[in-house]
Amino acid sequence: MAHFLPHVSARPPVPEQRGARLVALREQLHDMPELLEAKWHADLRGHLFAHACACDDWPLVAHLGFVMDAFGELSPDALCRVAEACWRMGDIASTVDLLRRVLLQTPRHRQAVLLSDGLHAWFQASRRAGRDIVIDDDTLSLQPLEHHHVDDFRWHYADPGMIDLCCLPDFVDDDDWHDWLDEIHQEGDQALFGIWHRYWGFMGCVSLIFSGDLGLFYYWIGRDFRGAGHGPRAAQLLLEHARTEWGMRACYAKVYAHNHPSLRALAKIGFVHTGIPILRAGAAPEHLVRWPEADGVFDEEAWSFLQKIDATTQVLSLAAGNEALSHCRHAFRRGVVMPAGGSLSEMLGVDCHVQ
Repeated sequence: MAHFLPHVSARPPVPEQRGARLVALREQLHDMPELLEAKWHADLRGHLFAHACACDDWPLVAHLGFVMDAFGELSPDALCRVAEACWRMGDIASTVDLLRRVLLQTPRHRQAVLLSDGLHAWFQASRRAGRDIVIDDDTLSLQPLEHHHVDDFRWHYADPGMIDLCCLPDFVDDDDWHDWLDEIHQEGDQALFGIWHRYWGFMGCVSLIFSGDLGLFYYWIGRDFRGAGHGPRAAQLLLEHARTEWGMRACYAKVYAHNHPSLRALAKIGFVHTGIPILRAGAAPEHLVRWPEADGVFDEEAWSFLQKIDATTQVLSLAAGNEALSHCRHAFRRGVVMPAGGSLSEMLGVDCHVQ
């Protein structure tokens, strides 16, 4: 691994290889700790820094950048990259300090001016809209998803399975993504956060869509970071904050019946299966789960809530009778997909009453 740097070009990897590149860069530092301590390793530090920048590896860009800055090795352009890394990671004080230093040295430095203008616009907009909240613990930080996160989002969304698994749009280009985020911000009923790990950087999103004191919850984790408990931990941070600070009484989540990892993760968080059948035209069967666990029947609550925030989801009422419910549950187990434009009655073979 000590020979990794000289033999790999510091160009952006394809998304499928980025996770391996992040691991390799950290192994390089582990194998050669003197890179951070000895002044005569300036060339290797610079090469490692270039690799981190090419991967948008913001934690490593910031960590290595501060070491290089102490050795006096950073150009104004490199200082701007460190400032950008600090901004992405939520360290606004360091961002401001670094940009001020560059502009004092080179008042018209193009990248520093662009970053300063973007930082100012973001700060004003987020303060006005109340999106200046950061929820964190010792490892994770939940930051409101903003326009300057587009590159970080893109790395993970290049996974072809992400669109179907998370029911998110198929973005045509960056402008399409920015329009989607603007629409969320304008509607004002959704708290959408990026999940940032202090060691690995951006790894996914977690969200709540509100109606009154109820929320609809979803999250996704990039393929390279799944299975390590980051999703459930981010979910717990958001849900507890929503309950204690925003007055959320309960929330629901919809999960494809075949998405067993998400079902297990939600169960760890404390979501419980409601037993309420839900269907969307043309979609695979879904489970409706609720947090926190509570006694009672929630059919009417679920129907009223989903009608307000997602009218495309049909809730099969208990008024349909035991025969219809039995047919529906068997359909869930068989994995029946409701045909586009079809009715529940056509799919189940009984006369169903849909709320």
